[in-house]
Amino acid sequence: MTMMSGLQQSLVLDGSFGALYTDNALATGTGRIDAGYGVPFLRLTYGLKSADGWAYTIYARNTTESYTDRIADNALTTAGTTLSKTSGELTVGANFDTKFFFDGFYAGHSNTAYDLSAFITQPHLFKEAGLLVVPRFTLGHRWAEIAASERYSIDLQLSLEKSIVGPWSVLGGGRFRIYWFQTPIVGVRPVDYYPSASVGLKYDFGNDVTLTTSVGFLARRSNFNVRNYEKLDIGPSVDFKYPLPLP
Repeated sequence: MTMMSGLQQSLVLDGSFGALYTDNALATGTGRIDAGYGVPFLRLTYGLKSADGWAYTIYARNTTESYTDRIADNALTTAGTTLSKTSGELTVGANFDTKFFFDGFYAGHSNTAYDLSAFITQPHLFKEAGLLVVPRFTLGHRWAEIAASERYSIDLQLSLEKSIVGPWSVLGGGRFRIYWFQTPIVGVRPVDYYPSASVGLKYDFGNDVTLTTSVGFLARRSNFNVRNYEKLDIGPSVDFKYPLPLP
């Protein structure tokens, strides 16, 4: 991180690779298929931060899901920007990004979506217990090339990390999302609910490299029953963060 006219600037490359198993690769309520899949993720972020807590970032990232039987391969590329203000431990901000969805390994462009959101978050560190609790609340709206993808959303998240011995820690979290879609289906606009939870064990190698093995559960409940499903995912993930030099 370097200084530029009173601002701190940074350039960070971070990413992960997960090797997972799922019991519902197609995310469907019927005809469930279990499969293994790999999830590589890579992101480059340029940031500016002021002494009074303002921060501005520009980022580009991409992720893919590649399945053992290539039954549901997909890819997502995102470019976006975030403006936020931190006062004490409380951070509020706004984010806008453009998402490019692909079928297969960038085989065919299936949709482009534009997401605008506002968020608030405040981490709570309990040093004596070695516990970090981070709640986050987000309101969002999506525009898209495909009208059926356009929606309003509420996203509630809670993540926890509890140190146990040395570099080991236990992770846990819960998330609840609501999507209000704008395009009616047979005269009714879909409303989908996504409850999810996960628990995992993390090992910190130092130098911003970690290994996490986790189990995650996700469900969708909708006012259209045919959209309902549940899925369970389990497996390890290696995560890294590498600050890049700036002039």
